[in-house]
Amino acid sequence: MKFNWRSNYDLKTLQDYVDGRLDTRARLEVERHLLTDANDAAIVASYRRQNAALSELDDDVLNEAVPERFLEALRRAGEAKSAGNNGDGASEDDPAASRRSGLLPISRYWPYSTLHSIALLAAAFAIAAVSALAAWLVRGEIEAANWERLAQRQFVGQAIASFSDGVTARLPGSIRGLGGRDGSIAIVPPRLDSAGFAFRGGRRMSGIAGDAFEADYADTAGRRLMLFARRADRPAQPPDVPGFPMARAEDFDGYSIVRGNTRAVLWQTGTHFFVLVSTLPENEASRIARLIAEQAGG
Repeated sequence: MKFNWRSNYDLKTLQDYVDGRLDTRARLEVERHLLTDANDAAIVASYRRQNAALSELDDDVLNEAVPERFLEALRRAGEAKSAGNNGDGASEDDPAASRRSGLLPISRYWPYSTLHSIALLAAAFAIAAVSALAAWLVRGEIEAANWERLAQRQFVGQAIASFSDGVTARLPGSIRGLGGRDGSIAIVPPRLDSAGFAFRGGRRMSGIAGDAFEADYADTAGRRLMLFARRADRPAQPPDVPGFPMARAEDFDGYSIVRGNTRAVLWQTGTHFFVLVSTLPENEASRIARLIAEQAGG
């Protein structure tokens, strides 16, 4: 079902409902509302599909055992309390003294460097709640190259979910370009008239992948395709997306992944990473991707 995000209800409340964070009274109130508002019911269904998709992408990592090296680091940090003094006269085994010193109890057991690392991890896990980042952080995969790979992985999943939801473009088809306010990315929607597809509109997207944009196209038969683009300053290997078999694209320097009748063609041109999502046959999807790459200077 097509819908718009201008809910007649509070979107945060709808998100909390999907995530099971409402008390009984609030939950029943939302359920009564959904019985009378088909648009908001579709939004809730979309949230649930996104949750399921993120779970499918990352549960394989989240269910892994915590690496032994991480557990060993925690054990070593815990042993730091054996020093017997926190440096300002407050005994580690004296909670009252710790309160007088203004230290949080946890500081008696963890050195500053460890606490600082935990603070960084906590901030990152807040992002993970909406972008499946937790699975990678638990494994310690936070180097620049791995971050870029993660960003692409999240971006591909977001692109496929948006196409599957059938969300319509927010901006009019007359738009001449899509660009961030800070100028970090600027995309002139490619012309696909020669392939039989007309530009319908576009919108700005957000996520851990940074500034990204979507352009929607359709042909006279009603077939849709969606182009997603984000800035990618460094060349990156195609992201591994569990559950989505990946292969080299046909007659095109890119990759193709298929799930059901949905196909995504992935490639990088210059400083931009592209994902073209459609239900088109592989040869047609690759031909259109090549046309887009040529217009983008690739």
